[in-house]
Amino acid sequence: MFLELGTGLRRGELLALRWRDFDLDAGVLHVRQGLVWVRNHDVTEGQGKTRLLIQEPKTDHSRRTIPIPAEIVDALKRHKAQQAQEKLLFGESYEDHRVILCQPNGKFIDPRNFTRYFDRLLKQAGLPHIRFHDGRHTFATLMLELDESPKTVQTMLGHSRIATTLDIYSHVSLDLEKRAAAKLNEALRG
Repeated sequence: MFLELGTGLRRGELLALRWRDFDLDAGVLHVRQGLVWVRNHDVTEGQGKTRLLIQEPKTDHSRRTIPIPAEIVDALKRHKAQQAQEKLLFGESYEDHRVILCQPNGKFIDPRNFTRYFDRLLKQAGLPHIRFHDGRHTFATLMLELDESPKTVQTMLGHSRIATTLDIYSHVSLDLEKRAAAKLNEALRG
């Protein structure tokens, strides 16, 4: 959730992030793909009708570079070290897709299971239920409350239209309204 609140990524984008998508020294990540369920057209014995696959984003706007806060960079460095330990522990049976968020054995995390895990964490913490996608809304709202330009937030979220960012993902808080009224007051005093 920490990574989500610091980037505003979609669930599939988050689960498809590979270590090569991060420049930890520069503090940026490159969104280049998403993890999706696709129909398995070559079904053979022991395989399901669908499978998880990393695919290119649907739009050019979804391909983007996002700066990440230093706290998240530090957390990612610790996570990378932990993941290296898991890889050693599993040895040959480790399925290395080089993704950042994976099962301890390296396999992809099913997006539905990721959501279930998120729901369990909320319940264990005694927090009210929210959708994982609400972290994206929170990211957009926080960025706007920090006086970031709507165009910057649009780009970071990978939206093709600024209206999407403003209409759907941002929620005007009372704090933002008070700041706007204070600015207007100063302008009227002039």
